Amino acid sequence: MWKIDLRELDTEKNAAQLKSEIRKYDIVSFDIFDTTIIRMVDDPIKIFSLMEEYAKEVGVTSFCMKRIAAQKQVQAHFGLSMNLDNIYDFLQHENKLPENERNLLQAEEIAMEKRCSIVNETVKDCLNYCREQKKAVIFISDMYLNRDNLAALLADKDVSDYDEIYSSCDVGKNKREGALFDYVAQDMKQKLKRNDIRILHIGDSLRADVFRARMNRHFSSIYMPRIYGSSYEKVRHYGCSLFAPYLRRWAFRDMAPVVWSFCKWIDEKAKKAGADKILFLTREGAFFFPLFNQCALNQYDTDIFYASRRSLLGASSDINWDIIYPYIKNMKVSFLAELFHIPQEVFLSVFLKYDIKLHQDVWEIEKNTVDHVLLDLKDYIFEHAQQQRANLLAYLKQLRIGKTTAVVDIGWKGSSQNYLQRLLDSIGENIHLIGLYFGEFYDSNNQSEKYGYLCSSQDDARKLSVLNAGFVFENILSPQIGSVSAYEMRCGIAHPIVDDASKLNEKILKDTQAGISDFFTKAVFMQQRAGFHVPGEQAVDEMFRTLNSPPMKLAKLLGDVPFKDGDTIRCVALPKHIFHYIVHPKQLLRDIHFCGWNSGFCRRLFKLPLPYFKIYVWVKGLRSRRSFFF
Repeated sequence: MWKIDLRELDTEKNAAQLKSEIRKYDIVSFDIFDTTIIRMVDDPIKIFSLMEEYAKEVGVTSFCMKRIAAQKQVQAHFGLSMNLDNIYDFLQHENKLPENERNLLQAEEIAMEKRCSIVNETVKDCLNYCREQKKAVIFISDMYLNRDNLAALLADKDVSDYDEIYSSCDVGKNKREGALFDYVAQDMKQKLKRNDIRILHIGDSLRADVFRARMNRHFSSIYMPRIYGSSYEKVRHYGCSLFAPYLRRWAFRDMAPVVWSFCKWIDEKAKKAGADKILFLTREGAFFFPLFNQCALNQYDTDIFYASRRSLLGASSDINWDIIYPYIKNMKVSFLAELFHIPQEVFLSVFLKYDIKLHQDVWEIEKNTVDHVLLDLKDYIFEHAQQQRANLLAYLKQLRIGKTTAVVDIGWKGSSQNYLQRLLDSIGENIHLIGLYFGEFYDSNNQSEKYGYLCSSQDDARKLSVLNAGFVFENILSPQIGSVSAYEMRCGIAHPIVDDASKLNEKILKDTQAGISDFFTKAVFMQQRAGFHVPGEQAVDEMFRTLNSPPMKLAKLLGDVPFKDGDTIRCVALPKHIFHYIVHPKQLLRDIHFCGWNSGFCRRLFKLPLPYFKIYVWVKGLRSRRSFFF
């Protein structure tokens, strides 16, 4: 017996084997409930509970109890031939319902089944593959819903390309005793006009779908165990296909629930603050923008705010003069000219004066010398700032920002919010910005009001986990949008000047963001129809459990993601060969320190599944203690 466990993350071999099995058979059959159609309730009886209010409107109180009792009574009389019509005939008689109200109540049960269920994406992809291979497709179900009822449920989930549906109530035989498989085999022989047929059946019941199917010589079977638990657990495992790329499945299962919880957190914080506008800062904010609107059902006034630390500091450098150095210290010297649009001849003359090379990093130069350079360029910097400030303010006016405006971004220290708030305060604008970040760290230069979802200055229990994987978040939660360098006026309208988008990690972005988007589509569907809740703490813990102790395949895929660090192209976690570090041990310490994902880097370098994150935490603690004592 072969088992398909949809809880597995790396399903490439299972997907290939399943396709191989399908090719061997003439007909592929599927169980319906808990295999093809997934009810998002803990128990099917919950469907009846959800109908209580509607039933009261048509004159039936205590509907759930009466519906269960009716099914038992009718089953005792009709046996395996019991169907939904029989059940509602009994309810009509017992409750003296008019014909039209009885019909409305029965229709509502079918509608509730549709509202409270999703399709298993793995089965849907199997169906498509069966058609590609020109296989006959059938459904077999032990159920009181007849063929027409089941066809309506499948059609609601966009499943319509199949050859036949067999329901136990239509033929008076069931899978559990094996007779329904005998019936199906004989009927399909007649339909295909062949005496020897081979049928592959896929279902979730060991007895009914596996062992009983195999007792018929025409059938073989595959076991796809049902997944118990909350609607959240079911969406995670049934919502993304076994055939989907590895990163798409990982993003759907591990990243998307956290992003969903973050969007719900933004909603709560914005309501509490009384925000009348929410601005999503590019670039990562532009990724959260459509997801938040989808999750919050478009109830807020939102906009993408095309901005960057570079564009906002460029427009406010005279206001933010005291914090220019912390921003530029990790940049190349040549970046100063780009940042403030300084004429080349002026720029070169100043750097010749102080014997500074353009390719140098600012941190390599004495801060006193950098201060002198900035003072020499002050007039040009201020002139550029005044021009840019006018353009930026015109752009903000177009965005119609409110008196209390929430600013959403991935984080981390809220520098963009700080630059903008200080600028608005300096010109007397009564606008209060509230930063809502995926993760937020303390910054002595920034005393703005800001909060972090994963970690914050007030409660940084997850700080090291976020620091460990910060570059993973930055590089997969970002659409293909270039950085904003400045603002310009065209035909009286302010426009951001956006650099060309990087195509360095296009495939990674496509797979991960598609997985997150798929999750949101299903979560919103369930939220609108039957309610849906993601346990935020559990989702975050599950995500960090994977990122802190990554499997090798994930470490390689995410670790190879390239990104621009100033003028340099780096990768999130790409170590050199271990023999290189044996010869150059100091470079190992430097590479680990500067890599974007420490546990991913070590997993790739040392190969063994060791507790690298715990080692990382210990080393961080050791460095902190040394800095304290020395």
